[in-house]
Amino acid sequence: MTQELLIKGNKQIDSIIDQMDVSQFAKLMAKYAYRLGGDPSKILLKAYVAEKTEHAEALHPRKPLPEGYTETERIIHELLVENTGVCIVDSGGVYGRNWERNRSIRDFRKTPEVIIYKGVWGCVRTNIFHYLRYFLERDGFSRVVEDALYRYIRGGKGGLTDKILGFCDDVLNPAGFRTIPFNTANTDPYLISQDMQGVYFDKDECSEEPTYLILQIHNGCDLRWGYTMPRVFRVVEDSKYDFFTMMGELLVKCKCGLFTLPNERLKIDWDERRQAFFCGKCGKKARFYPPYYC
Repeated sequence: MTQELLIKGNKQIDSIIDQMDVSQFAKLMAKYAYRLGGDPSKILLKAYVAEKTEHAEALHPRKPLPEGYTETERIIHELLVENTGVCIVDSGGVYGRNWERNRSIRDFRKTPEVIIYKGVWGCVRTNIFHYLRYFLERDGFSRVVEDALYRYIRGGKGGLTDKILGFCDDVLNPAGFRTIPFNTANTDPYLISQDMQGVYFDKDECSEEPTYLILQIHNGCDLRWGYTMPRVFRVVEDSKYDFFTMMGELLVKCKCGLFTLPNERLKIDWDERRQAFFCGKCGKKARFYPPYYC
């Protein structure tokens, strides 16, 4: 009787495994794991992620880097096209992922500084490539910190975010740096074309010494997954926290003048038929510029 139940149980599990969207080899390994008392779901999940990521890579190959990039521009480009994988619980299979869309772009310098997403509802965002290359640069110290960070990541425990925060606690804070972790999912309004997370660090709020940034770009679909490996930059700001403040701003120009958005006194409406924004006061077409334009 016990043997009959075991056989019946094996057949039921085999039937479930056979329905999974993974290779035959992965299914076979999962079945063997179950019979040996292991957890087949771990094998199936790992296989799904690896196989779907490899498939997405084949569908969206990298293009050669264009000539003439600065070091900063090259790194930002590499971040934007970094394959951050396929997650079984995200919506990327339906809506696509940021890194997949970005790989269709040969030279980000030729992309518009402000992107207007058209459709039923219009949406305007500052292009993340231009935003980052305006505020960020590389120097000797950023390279040293990045090397130290990657050594820490290779030897640390836990997930990548935990390792980055651990680096702040164990290395940057004891060295006298103030660290401010952030994720732009918590920023409202947020008017950049892709989300980011990382750590903004400096000596103190009033220090005249340079400010630096550990940066990860969200290249997936759902915000919970799909962040790039970290890179370190120096932040170039006219005023402290401009990098954060301008994330929620845009400049708009119409016959009424040039204004910073959001602006309660200015009403800018999307016209679905004409697929453009218009000023509710003067009736003219609105033109948008990045917040640092002036």
